[in-house]
Amino acid sequence: MDFLKKTFVPVTTNSNHNHRVYPNMARDMEVTGINQLWVADITYIQLPKEFIYLAVIIDVGSRKCIGWDLDRTIDIQLTLNALYKALDYRAGQARISMV
Repeated sequence: MDFLKKTFVPVTTNSNHNHRVYPNMARDMEVTGINQLWVADITYIQLPKEFIYLAVIIDVGSRKCIGWDLDRTIDIQLTLNALYKALDYRAGQARISMV
């Protein structure tokens, strides 16, 4: 009798919460240059014996990854490190304003 190994899939989104869900303000935005719209995401990478998490920040205007971080845990520090790298990478370039 063959037994299938139960696979573990890390969770990167928690939709079971009471926090406010904000509208997608970038949906109809026309991006014509750098630093007008940054988008971010978190995913996981399966290694032979563990998973690691990758947080990325992409500038939609240039289509480049401008900040990223890897860690064994998915927490606020992972996303902040990616943001700090993006801010450092774009320091001194076109004005950055956050919404």
